Amino acid sequence: MMQTDRFSKYQSWFESEMECANGVRKRKQLVFWKTIGILLAVFVSILLICFVVDMASDEEILAMAVALVAVFYPIIVLITLFCMLPGFFKGRYARKIDKAIERQGFNDAQRERFAQEQMAVRNDLSKSVSLVITDGQDHMPAQFTLSEHYACFTGGTGFGPYIIEVDGTEAIRVTTNTMTLPALTRAAFLIIKVDYSTTTHTIQFIGHGKEQGRLQFGDTAVCEKVLHILRRRFPEAAGR
Repeated sequence: MMQTDRFSKYQSWFESEMECANGVRKRKQLVFWKTIGILLAVFVSILLICFVVDMASDEEILAMAVALVAVFYPIIVLITLFCMLPGFFKGRYARKIDKAIERQGFNDAQRERFAQEQMAVRNDLSKSVSLVITDGQDHMPAQFTLSEHYACFTGGTGFGPYIIEVDGTEAIRVTTNTMTLPALTRAAFLIIKVDYSTTTHTIQFIGHGKEQGRLQFGDTAVCEKVLHILRRRFPEAAGR
C-alpha cells in the first residue's frame, strides 16, 4: 500500500495521458470510417457512370466495372485498415508514454516529481491548455502543460508525449518555414500539376547559448495557444 501511495501521482498522470490517447484513438477510428465511406461513394459513382454508359451502348461495361470494384474495393479497404490499425490499440499509446519517460532517464523519485508538477498545473489555464489540431489531422485532440521544471505536449497524430526539461531555458525562439510542393491531380482525363504550400512552426527552447529542446506544429492556431503560455514565463528571442 505504501509503495502504491508513494507513486500515486505518476499513476494519475499516466491515466490522464491515456485519456488523451483515447481521444486520439477515437478520432483515428472515425478517420478510417470516413475514408472507407468516401471510397465506397467513389466506387458507387463509378458503377453508376458505367451503368449509364452500358445502357447507351452495346458494350458490357457494367459487368466489367462490377468485377473490378468487387476486387479492388476490398483490397483498398484492407490496405487502409492495416496502415491505420496500429493507431487503434491502447497498448501502443501506453508504450509511447513509457518510452517518453525512459528517454528522460527518470528514477522513481524524479518520475513522481514530474508527474506531481504536471498534475498540479493541469487545471491552471495560464499553464495548461487543451487543444484540437485541425490542420491536416482531422481534429485530433492534444494537451500542452508547462510545469515548474518541464514542458509536455501530448496528442495529435504522433501523440508523443514530448517532454522538455525547461530548467536551463532562458528564452524561446519561434521559426516558421513554408515549403511549396508539387502535386499531380486528374480532372476530366487531364493530369494537372498543382503547387500547394505547407507551413511548419518550430518553438525552440534556448538556454546557455544552445537549444534545450523543440516542439513543431503544422497548425498555426495550436502553436499560438502554446506560445501564449510560454511567453508568460520566457522572453522570445528573434527568429532565424
